[in-house]
Amino acid sequence: MTSASPPPRGLTLEALAQAKKLPVDFLMSLGIQTDLWTGKARVRIPYMDEHGTIQSIRYRLALDGDMRFAWRKDDHVLLYGLPRLRAAVALGWVLIVEGESDCWTAWHHGLPAVGIPGKSTWRPEWATFFTRPGLEVVLWCEPDAPGLVAEIARDIADLRVIIPPADLKDLSDAHVRGERVSDFVAALRKGAQPRVGLPGGNRRRGPGGSRGASVGGWPCPA
Repeated sequence: MTSASPPPRGLTLEALAQAKKLPVDFLMSLGIQTDLWTGKARVRIPYMDEHGTIQSIRYRLALDGDMRFAWRKDDHVLLYGLPRLRAAVALGWVLIVEGESDCWTAWHHGLPAVGIPGKSTWRPEWATFFTRPGLEVVLWCEPDAPGLVAEIARDIADLRVIIPPADLKDLSDAHVRGERVSDFVAALRKGAQPRVGLPGGNRRRGPGGSRGASVGGWPCPA
């Protein structure tokens, strides 16, 4: 009787799905898959244009650490989830989040989201994707993204900002800890403020009444 082969080193789609508490089949439907490179597993994440054509590939190499991601050679940074913009426009609003896993969480819960691949990757030309008549643009403000709100607000004049509760980083965290994400975001969206209206020192409450972070104390509205 032969023994089972040991799992490959690195990160597989199954391990990533388990960590994010998302169905493997759902992630596979997005074109995400395990890719083997020099005998080590990594998760292949396609970045597409609005028409669904793959333009770039980003690899998830690990769940944690500084070396979690890598781009395919010669590929360019791109917004994630562009094929879903048409549906967002039809709904009248879109949520900008940081990272692919927050997009997956949003889509899994029926929310219109587009992702920035990293807190320092915003490009002014991306604003053209969001300047659509009647489209409300809401940004989820993460606590470790200094200056991101001001940077995006320079390019999207009507940007509104969600400040989540202090004990929560992102949508993926909310999902993993068992929040009903669609209801959670709906409650936070009601209190989303224009960038210019964010007062220093104001404190907001989360949907459950928990204290949010001090807006003046968070780096992102700087």
